[in-house]
Amino acid sequence: MSRHLDLGKVAIIAVIILAFVLRIYRLGHQSIWYDEGLSAYFAEQGLEDMLAWISTTDHPPLYFIALHLWIKVAGRGEFSIRYLSLAWGVVAVPVMFKLGERLVSRRVGFWAAFLLSISPFHIWFSQEGRMYTMVVTLSLASAYAFLKLLSAWGAKDLLLCTALNFLGLYTHFYFAFIILFENVVFLIWRLQGKAKLPFHYWAAAQLSIVVAFLPWAGFTVEEFMTGATYWEGALGLLTAAKDTFTAFSVGHTMQGKAADFAALGFVVLAAAGVLESLWEAKRGKASLSALGIVLLYLAVPMGVLFAMSYHRPKFAPRYLLPALPAFYLLMAIGLGRLASICKPWARGSRLPGTAALIGLLGSLGFVSFASASSLANYYFDYEYARPDFRSVAEYISSHAEDKDAILLVGGHMLPAFTYYYRGELPVYPLPECLVVSIKEPLDYRSAERLNPIAQGRDRLWLVLWQNRLVDPTDVILDQLMLNCPRLEVGRNFHHEFAVLLFSVENRPRFGTGPQHRYLANFADQIQLLGYDLDSFRAEPGQTLHLALYWEALREMERDCLVFTHLIGEDGYMYGQHDKIAGDDAYPTSHWEKGTIIRDKFEILVSPDTPPGRYTIEVGLYTTYRVIERLPLKSGGDRVLLAEIVVGP
Repeated sequence: MSRHLDLGKVAIIAVIILAFVLRIYRLGHQSIWYDEGLSAYFAEQGLEDMLAWISTTDHPPLYFIALHLWIKVAGRGEFSIRYLSLAWGVVAVPVMFKLGERLVSRRVGFWAAFLLSISPFHIWFSQEGRMYTMVVTLSLASAYAFLKLLSAWGAKDLLLCTALNFLGLYTHFYFAFIILFENVVFLIWRLQGKAKLPFHYWAAAQLSIVVAFLPWAGFTVEEFMTGATYWEGALGLLTAAKDTFTAFSVGHTMQGKAADFAALGFVVLAAAGVLESLWEAKRGKASLSALGIVLLYLAVPMGVLFAMSYHRPKFAPRYLLPALPAFYLLMAIGLGRLASICKPWARGSRLPGTAALIGLLGSLGFVSFASASSLANYYFDYEYARPDFRSVAEYISSHAEDKDAILLVGGHMLPAFTYYYRGELPVYPLPECLVVSIKEPLDYRSAERLNPIAQGRDRLWLVLWQNRLVDPTDVILDQLMLNCPRLEVGRNFHHEFAVLLFSVENRPRFGTGPQHRYLANFADQIQLLGYDLDSFRAEPGQTLHLALYWEALREMERDCLVFTHLIGEDGYMYGQHDKIAGDDAYPTSHWEKGTIIRDKFEILVSPDTPPGRYTIEVGLYTTYRVIERLPLKSGGDRVLLAEIVVGP
């Protein structure tokens, strides 16, 4: 018996070592990216400033306080910042073992710990300077303390569970899902007469958590109501579930059919664990209690988050990381049963034992191969690497000159960029907010902000990343392309990074408005201010480049579309470009009163257009219920904008 225990200890120690090795390997290899840059930026502030900054984001402060203290000891390098997450990720493995042991058996605890140790999803966040592995470990510890309370409660256990829930809630808002899961289980146990803990003690503990979180609750509610880091719409629940189980299975570093097949295999193994538990309960050899707890551990967070995100589609599988252990526990139940059946094979019951051994080895081989493939992509395939802020900063530093300036669009990349860039050139973020917001994007009025930035400078570096979120109509890029020579220096980087360099030695003026003024009021909703046109002469087959300047006269509920037609004297159309006003990501329903948009169109002159005079007509229409043109306040529903001469 002691030998068995010794072997068990050796096995779990080996799993912990495996978890550590997989998480420390190439820990500082990849660049710090946006989220990690924000973590480092906050952690390097004084405590008062840090709390003020964090209160404007969608995270509570505990992780950042811990990181603030950690970097004072360990430094601010990539390895040091991520090591805190690594430590929490490794600690999660033995806690997972203890949870599985208490919930089902020692064997199930071992397999659950093994699955967590090789999890590509968990390893990814164990190598990221964020709070996610911390919240997973706290959720595991809380679930373990809660299970002790269900069976035989004590004051220390209640205090421990309450303290862990308090810490978890101050680590990530979505730890509330774990607290909700525990309350659901407790109420079920209470109704069934199984709970040993008196109800009033439990209620007092939950109330204490609420009271303790009140200092931060206002920031939480405000961020939930006003946060705008995502596009409006509706969440596809099947897509969300598929993405979640794929992430739980092979993380972010496997795609396509391989990822779908791997995720299906993992889900089948989890389903086998459910069926095994049901079968054992039917035979009277196990209770359904453990299965019910694990299923609620997984289903409550998923169900609540999916419901919250349905009409507020801010969703990512990482938000469900606190429920990740439940998925592995279901798989571990099936693996544990196969491992237990293997024993009779050694004593002569060959058929069941052989089948179980084949099933166990096949399952472990499948899981290990899928995880290893995903991890190989993560470690070595640049396609799956984080956005490379390090290379961007190094490239600019190596090519910069004294009279340069750096312009970041969007400005939310400032913390990650300045984590690496320590040069003397001024850095201007547009917009200036550190947390991305799609509700206040740049419009044409922002073009004037380039004038003081370019003053006294010879060259402007333009760094673009996720710029479609904050500059959906490309105001800044268009202004530089229109008014400044682009220099040959510059390149594209991974994850849609673009670095461009422009000369401003000719002292251009930005935001000067349309070349041709033309006022037209459409239904007191949108006003045409004028237009730019590259040529008033064209040949058949040539493309005319037209830009219209719109101003929102008030906020609008509907999205409008623009038509631009090239009309001949015979009334026929010889070219057109119809599209949504503004941009698909920034339609008129998103415009605020006073918004000004430079809207670009390309009108292809039909190749069979005869020589003559033609007119560009412009108008707006909606497709709400029926196609309906917006009338002009002066009468009619179109503007005859410009005359074009088409030659032979």
